[in-house]
Amino acid sequence: MKISADQLAQESLTEFGALAAKLLATRELCQLSEQFGYALAFGREPATAIAEDLARCLCGQDASPASESPKITVKYFKENESSLLALVECYVQMTASANILLELIAARNGEAINLYLEDLSVAA
Repeated sequence: MKISADQLAQESLTEFGALAAKLLATRELCQLSEQFGYALAFGREPATAIAEDLARCLCGQDASPASESPKITVKYFKENESSLLALVECYVQMTASANILLELIAARNGEAINLYLEDLSVAA
């Protein structure tokens, strides 16, 4: 998703993280992929790739919508030669024992700024 420079503010990125976390928790994976894409799709259809990677993270556990609010942290990269600007870490409790880390990355692509889903993993 393209965002403006103003949307790099912590409040805006936190809101994007909350949206992504909600879409993951409610299993609206098509909408999640339409909004944010998926960097680790590796040639797979993005919504299918998200579903497969989420299933791998949950290891067969029944994933019901989270009752707990996600924990969201925004971190900024120091200015350097990379195009990376910010990382949004969203900890989403999918079940009583399954906590998923959803990571969004903000990166510059020429003049544009893109925010995309980077990865899903089991939170430590």
